[in-house]
Amino acid sequence: MNLNSKSQALYDAMWKMPPDYDEIKAEIDKNKMSPEEITNAAIMFIDKACEEEDSRECTLSECFWNDCAFTESFHSAYLPELMSFLFENGLDLNLLGKSGSTLYSILYLENGYVAADTFRVLFENGLDIYTADDDGETLFESIDFDIIFGMIEQHNRKRYDVWFHTWLVFVGYGAEPENGTSPVDIVYQEDENEEFNLKDFEISDFRDHHNFDFVISNVINKGESPSVIIFDKRTRYEVARL
Repeated sequence: MNLNSKSQALYDAMWKMPPDYDEIKAEIDKNKMSPEEITNAAIMFIDKACEEEDSRECTLSECFWNDCAFTESFHSAYLPELMSFLFENGLDLNLLGKSGSTLYSILYLENGYVAADTFRVLFENGLDIYTADDDGETLFESIDFDIIFGMIEQHNRKRYDVWFHTWLVFVGYGAEPENGTSPVDIVYQEDENEEFNLKDFEISDFRDHHNFDFVISNVINKGESPSVIIFDKRTRYEVARL
């Protein structure tokens, strides 16, 4: 993408670490930037930020049992708050939504839970949960396939963890498989101490994905089908199964 001079200046301001929001705001106001110019700069930022990769090696046990590492020195670390700021200052959601390849880059961004947090910002600002990539496949179809397939063929625990939290956000905002079935089965448990009313749990609670985690049950040799058990970190209770 070729940026005009105003979008390039905004992009340069956004690329500073950490972002100086006063400077970014000043660029927008000084140049009287249009929503299209702001959005083009944002798309360039996202595309470049999502190209940053962590080259550090990890042991097999680290890859399978640890949460995905968050790298604060990456530009993508600021993506959720930057997108929120740009929405307040003129970013065009419709134009961003047409950039399927850019949204796809966010979908598979591996930097902690930045992807999940960014999609929550996008959905809160009206992005369609069934937005498609440039090939016509919806983002949810793509991530949903990887979550289902990953139950059996999970090659990288950290990567799956990132994908799963992003998937939770999509589901929390109402995404469902093409056949219209519920993406999860809700599990209700009784709490003898009545500290939490588990019957109040709703799928929309997954929007706060940081409150949830999961384990994979994959004991085919005992006749059990693979499943993902989702539980609330605060209570340790199971709330749903996939």
